[in-house]
Amino acid sequence: MTPRFIFLLCFFAAGALSQRLIVSVTDYGAVADGRTDNQRAFLSAWRDACNSGGGGMVHVPRGGNYYVSQAVFEGPCRGEMSFRHEGYIIASSEYSGGDSWISFRLVNRLSISGSGTFDGNGASTWNRCRSSGCNFPPSSLKLDHVKDVSVKKIISVNSKAFHINIDKSRNVFIDGLTVIAPGDSPNTDGVHIGKSSYITVTNSRISTGDDCVSVGDGNSHVNISSIHCGPGHGISIGSLGRYGYEKDVHDISVSNCDLVETTNGLRIKTWAPSAVATTVSNVTFSDIRVKRVRNPVLIDQHYCPSDSCSHGDESMVQIRDVKFVGVRGSSADRVGVTIECSKDRPCQGIEFVGLHLTMEQGQSTMAYCSNANGQFVGRDQIPARCLRAMEKAVRKVGSLKSGTFWVSKKAKEEMSNISQDLTTLSNTVEEKAKWIFNKLKGKPAKSLSDLLLDHNLPPGLFPRNATSYDLDEARNKLVVYLPSPCEVCFSDSSSSVVRYSNRVKLTLGRGSLSDIQGMKTKVLAVWVTVTSIHVEGTKSSDKVWFAAAGAAVKKARPRDAFEIPRDGLRVDKF
Repeated sequence: MTPRFIFLLCFFAAGALSQRLIVSVTDYGAVADGRTDNQRAFLSAWRDACNSGGGGMVHVPRGGNYYVSQAVFEGPCRGEMSFRHEGYIIASSEYSGGDSWISFRLVNRLSISGSGTFDGNGASTWNRCRSSGCNFPPSSLKLDHVKDVSVKKIISVNSKAFHINIDKSRNVFIDGLTVIAPGDSPNTDGVHIGKSSYITVTNSRISTGDDCVSVGDGNSHVNISSIHCGPGHGISIGSLGRYGYEKDVHDISVSNCDLVETTNGLRIKTWAPSAVATTVSNVTFSDIRVKRVRNPVLIDQHYCPSDSCSHGDESMVQIRDVKFVGVRGSSADRVGVTIECSKDRPCQGIEFVGLHLTMEQGQSTMAYCSNANGQFVGRDQIPARCLRAMEKAVRKVGSLKSGTFWVSKKAKEEMSNISQDLTTLSNTVEEKAKWIFNKLKGKPAKSLSDLLLDHNLPPGLFPRNATSYDLDEARNKLVVYLPSPCEVCFSDSSSSVVRYSNRVKLTLGRGSLSDIQGMKTKVLAVWVTVTSIHVEGTKSSDKVWFAAAGAAVKKARPRDAFEIPRDGLRVDKF
């Protein structure tokens, strides 16, 4: 055998070994009938392609629904990998554990593409979590410890929790993503990024029930651009500071995005008190268009979604060098900018350039800054400066009543009475402003008791000393304000006790209160969090059912015990 022949033999053998392997999941027995669990077929196809010397491609063809209970596509692989998804993959309506449904782990040089759909089948999970609480459900697609990954033109619908979760990864490029979930679906962030670097999310349309894009702790060099967001909670950094293991966040860019009718716009949120001292720095929001957005610009360093925080200490997260450039459009609220920073670590280097935020009818919005020196650079900005808390409240009332005499007279009558009560409220700036606002303008047109009766609910479900309420009629979201946390003992056979936070949030329905935050009751002498209340019928002999997170059964109580509002007994904390 000649040396030349040996060389050619080795050359062609090497070429054969390095040839890319392309496999279809149907070659491994996958059936697109929506019932057969294709977990084994998908994993077998991945295993063979991953172990191919030249890398490989796994193809999910069009036609039918491929049910997959759960799948972890794991590396490292011997070459570059592709997951070409052109079909429809659907999850179970239930989940048995784990933090993800479909995950790619320890894979480098991966492409996920093909305009296929991942259906998380999350509706039953959302309902269960609303009514009785649950552990955090799985994300639909998780990129876990991956590097050099592109995700292009895929569709994610109805995820049980995060649609895409990027964790401890580097060099990930997401382009042309479509996310669809109802506006009230809980924890369904479009893309969540955690402890990763050099991440790009661009040219995507996200409609969901939580943040369109959320940037958690430990991230750097994140570029978010050309996102259409709505419905949803906007684009957020945070929440941060809740856990002791968290790391700094820096070099984040959000640009050329459209936010439409979202509950927040551009937001940084940190817990108070916080478990760790970290830093958020070098953040730029630029060329952002908002339309009927509540809280278009928000830094909230007293974040606490469940109203269970003591607020005894300030946030330890330092926020600095944050720029808002060219944020323009319409705000759903008179306050377009809220910068509420930590007293212990005031925000540094907050800068506004080219700001133009008005109400839908063209009225100017206001900016409120606390523990921050917001710099408005350039002329003709709306708003053009920061207001103090009292100034903001009076200006807000003045926008509703014509004539300065009424505002001045009411302010003089009430300001001396509200200072003491104000100190009992949470540190949340929006809560303080709303409380002052409601106090100055008087009671709502309809009493809270009448509002409850209109929805077939007994009027005594809340204490008599509730100061005011705020109802978003479009979304049936109700917030009830009390001067302090309190308890009410009801006169039923078991002497039921209900404890209320100074702010109770919920969704108001016909004969029901759901998504409750800020209410507890005792079950077998143990305090449990109330998540929903359901009323049977309209007779006084009918039952009121309290569903409590973590409780084995729902608690039924007679309706007539709640027919009369009772005074709340003040307690030190919720």
